[in-house]
Amino acid sequence: MGIEGFVVRKGPVFYAVERELARRKAEQQARQIEAAAEEAAIVAAVIIAPEPEPEPEPRDTAPTLLEIRRAVCSHLNVSALEFLSQRRNRRIVDARAVAYWVARKHTSASFPQIGRAYERDHSSVLVALRRLDEHFAEYAADIAAVEAALGVV
Repeated sequence: MGIEGFVVRKGPVFYAVERELARRKAEQQARQIEAAAEEAAIVAAVIIAPEPEPEPEPRDTAPTLLEIRRAVCSHLNVSALEFLSQRRNRRIVDARAVAYWVARKHTSASFPQIGRAYERDHSSVLVALRRLDEHFAEYAADIAAVEAALGVV
């Protein structure tokens, strides 16, 4: 025997809980979509990556911050999207540090200018350069390779 003819009234608390559950589900779905879009962009950047440019000849002018970023990304196998992203895994952080160091040595750009060019704050550039100076031996080969690729050895 079941309950027939029984009426349950849904009050404001029920609707508030229902709205909150719907909001949480929508936020979760939005995060999943953002993660999938970011992953797709990274895959597309890798698949559609341009062919590497031939090694440049020695130059008389200082490289631009864009040229430095491209050389670092090419040498350290980091996509431009990863380089400019908010990700903080070691491989990407190291690539940024190398770019900051080369930019500081071979351009007249200030810390704020370098930070803006690489979508970071000037303090991020300072911290990365201090860490790089402390462990310079780990980065020396990458720095030399990037400088050679830029023709500024």
